Amino acid sequence: MPYGRGKFEAHPNYVRYVEDLILKSPYNTIPDLKNNGRINWQVSSNHKLNSLSH
Repeated sequence: MPYGRGKFEAHPNYVRYVEDLILKSPYNTIPDLKNNGRINWQVSSNHKLNSLSH
């Protein structure tokens, strides 16, 4: 089963582990942690990036 960004095949035990983990504090307070049915550990902090052109 591809997981995360789809770059590796995750073992079903790993998928169950992380699915259970995100239900617990402090992970359950992270907005948009699960997207498209997959957990994304690198979520946006909603800070605007510096978009100045050089």
